[in-house]
Amino acid sequence: PTEKCVEIYQRETGRTNYLFVTNGFDEELFFSKENVERKNRPPVVGFMGSFPFRRGGKEVVTAVHLLKERYPDISGIVIGDNGEADKVRDYARSLGILDRIDIPGERPYSEMPQYARRMTVGVSLWEDMKYAENYRASNQKIRQYLACGVPVLSICDSFIEENALGARLKSYSPEDLITAVEQCIELSRDPKTAERCAQFARKHFSNRMLTERRLQFWQRILDEQATRNLSEN
Repeated sequence: PTEKCVEIYQRETGRTNYLFVTNGFDEELFFSKENVERKNRPPVVGFMGSFPFRRGGKEVVTAVHLLKERYPDISGIVIGDNGEADKVRDYARSLGILDRIDIPGERPYSEMPQYARRMTVGVSLWEDMKYAENYRASNQKIRQYLACGVPVLSICDSFIEENALGARLKSYSPEDLITAVEQCIELSRDPKTAERCAQFARKHFSNRMLTERRLQFWQRILDEQATRNLSEN
């Protein structure tokens, strides 16, 4: 979190024993003054974040595999590790497209914007769709993609489709994945999409809002754990 986020945590909880770790969303880092032109670029489906295999990296590989005939120059990029980068590599190798997928593993936070701006589609998923619908724990990732002008492929955030910022994945079926990725590719070819994405991120994803939603997320986790503890006793 930013220092301001830490202040909010302290004020809302009345506690001060927090360790400050640089993470989350750095507005100066992600928001670009330049509008990235993607109209004539080959499609790049990408993911960046922790646990890449279960949070969208697998779908990046699957999408590239399914769409390589229609888009001969399509490729993928998967940033992140947490013990799962090799799983992504093995999966891409099993489909015979490892040469199309850039998998550099874990990279410094400061490099994330340059990777994001290579993307045509930014993927933010979760292998357990019900979990994602209940907790919506990837607001930071979505904001990072949008701030870089990248259309987003997500599961549960209806505002993505409502505001023409990407596509909402209805299921993990190949048909739905193809439809959603192609929708994002078409959006990326509109010169106005990048600026629309960045403007939406600036207007609707304040650090305060992200902090409050994260507090709600952890409050729900704690409440559920407390309920389980009571039932067990």
